[in-house]
Amino acid sequence: MNLGYQVVVALVYTLAVARVVRLVNDDVIFDPVRLWVAGRASAAGRIADQGDGITGLSDQARVWRARQRRWNTAVYWLGCPWCVSIWVAAFTVWVPFWFHHNPVAQYVGAVLAVSHLVGVGSRFASDEDLEIVSADSIDADQ
Repeated sequence: MNLGYQVVVALVYTLAVARVVRLVNDDVIFDPVRLWVAGRASAAGRIADQGDGITGLSDQARVWRARQRRWNTAVYWLGCPWCVSIWVAAFTVWVPFWFHHNPVAQYVGAVLAVSHLVGVGSRFASDEDLEIVSADSIDADQ
């Protein structure tokens, strides 16, 4: 494998990891997971708050506070690109090393890389000025 091909594989892999990180951190499609984790953290906090006020339940409240801290850590992790990227890279770094000639791996990597580049580039597109016009309003203007 020549150096140019290695650079392309590394670039595509880096962009693919960036896309997966963006998916976990920000994309709407991953909202149910992030909301579920946040809901678990909130529920643990509410149960701990209720137990704090009752004399015999202080031990249970401490258990629920510990659970709340763990869920809050998961909430933080889901929103942290540094945190997610290290784990995505750690679990997928073997793909470009062993499967760089596999067409399926190439396809998935290219799709994720292009998706990330388009997503980043869309911030600079000036489509905020676009107006959607129905065919009926065009006919009425003529």
